[in-house]
Amino acid sequence: MESISRKERKENSCFNYEKRRLLEGYLLGKQGYPKIKKRSQLARIFGCDRKTIYNEIKRGLVEHTRSDLSTVWEYNADYAQLDADWENTSRGRPLKLGKDFILCEKIHHLIVEKHYSPYAVIEYFKHNGWSTKTRMCEKTLYNWVNAEHIPKVSRTALANKGVKYRAKGSTRRFSRTKCAERSIDTRPKEVEERKTFGHWELDTIQGGKNTPTDCLFTMTERKRSKGKRKTRAYQGSKKQAWYGKIR
Repeated sequence: MESISRKERKENSCFNYEKRRLLEGYLLGKQGYPKIKKRSQLARIFGCDRKTIYNEIKRGLVEHTRSDLSTVWEYNADYAQLDADWENTSRGRPLKLGKDFILCEKIHHLIVEKHYSPYAVIEYFKHNGWSTKTRMCEKTLYNWVNAEHIPKVSRTALANKGVKYRAKGSTRRFSRTKCAERSIDTRPKEVEERKTFGHWELDTIQGGKNTPTDCLFTMTERKRSKGKRKTRAYQGSKKQAWYGKIR
């Protein structure tokens, strides 16, 4: 039995904004490009199927008005890019949240009105029961808040107003370069083994939104058990401090 040959998909056949600008230049003869209208020739130039060129031109057709008030349909790369971006918003699987308006109202009440953090919201549902059948973890809830998928709930409603949020792929910036040069990953190996006394771990815990500006400062010695620590809580100014006992 003879095998039926299938048409292989050409690589990089999808159009992006750069390719759309180039296609506009060929169709209208702009930016020093020769005016080319043949779909088969354009397909060879872009390395795609002729049907792809037809679909792309159809997507970007816009009615332009000339100086004599006559109209003409021409390809516009900016309009085609806007249409492509809008169509791409419906890609992927639907949100787990869906049309669960009851859960949205409950999350809005806890975060905006009661000033709960996403972690506190998840713990509230675990102890008091979920409002609906929809379930999510802390990371998922943070993603929904950052993307504003929940009505009237955004990063500004959080305790730190979203200052720690960093978009995927963005470059991390440090206010103090010297602090960024020394990472916890570069600490000596003997610290990881927990055999030498005198290596301390420091951390701070900040209060919630619309609460007093108190800060809990923790110090943990790595050689001892994890439960033994020394704490310091600042009451307003730096001079007023309370030192906890080592348990």
